[in-house]
Amino acid sequence: MIEIIPSLYIYNGKCIKPNFENLNDSIVYPESVMDMAKKLENAGLYRIVINDLNSYKLGSLDNKELIKAICSQTKLKVVFNGSIKTRNDVRDLLKIGIERVICSDIAQNQPNVFSYWLVCYSEDQLAYSSKLDNEKLDQQLELYIKDGLKRVYIDCETLDNDNIAQYIEKFKAIAEKYSNIRFTFNCNANNIEHIQMLNDANLAAVVIGNPLYEEGISVDSITNFYQVNRLKKQAQEERERLLAPKSERKASTRPDRKPFRAKRDGKGEGKREFSKKEFSKKPFGKSKEGDNKKGFRNGKRDINKRGRDERK
Repeated sequence: MIEIIPSLYIYNGKCIKPNFENLNDSIVYPESVMDMAKKLENAGLYRIVINDLNSYKLGSLDNKELIKAICSQTKLKVVFNGSIKTRNDVRDLLKIGIERVICSDIAQNQPNVFSYWLVCYSEDQLAYSSKLDNEKLDQQLELYIKDGLKRVYIDCETLDNDNIAQYIEKFKAIAEKYSNIRFTFNCNANNIEHIQMLNDANLAAVVIGNPLYEEGISVDSITNFYQVNRLKKQAQEERERLLAPKSERKASTRPDRKPFRAKRDGKGEGKREFSKKEFSKKPFGKSKEGDNKKGFRNGKRDINKRGRDERK
């Protein structure tokens, strides 16, 4: 199932809907960044992308403490997207709990430096970002794959009914060509139907805008999307299991159906079954050590017998 990743734009410690021509004219959301992150966490989302616009415009990590608070006070996995200049910036971000750092500028302009960074950090800590129409995309991917690149974010225009089919074909072609890389497509889908089409194309992940304020995709629609597709997947697996030949059938994956195991030597979930002959001879089963002792029966203390003995 496709992973839906919401993105938040932060500028001067506030969450905004950016106007990239003039950030000071951007729409500022009334809720704090922390409140928005907690609402996304409560909705069942697992990961978010934080776009630090102070880092883009000023080249500084002014929002580092705010991002650190999100990492420490929520269970969200945070992906940082900003203008990273040095290895010290990467080190500082990873120390505060960032899961992954997207290095777009350094990867585009200084490929040798980014290749060295890939060697220094694990495959999940750094990611490459590029536009879909980048003419050097294949060349750069081939270079970075040799150095251990595993995470790539592809940016494209907003999806709509006119271009979604075209974009899906391009996405699938890239994902199939580089099957060892996990691609995340940043395409700002307009509605949940577009997400469903991306999911049907077996794409791994998609980044969307802030679902708390976007009109096309809401948090409730994302929650409902996951519930419906999870039930569809369970029904499909059960249907395939039942239609398979008996020799090839696997145990049901449904959580309410557990395989039965007979209880042997204290293991298992079932009860030991006695034969008629054995049951007629010893109604309480096999005798255990301590049966001949006073007040014990089958290895357990017989309270009634002890009481009768005391009264005698």
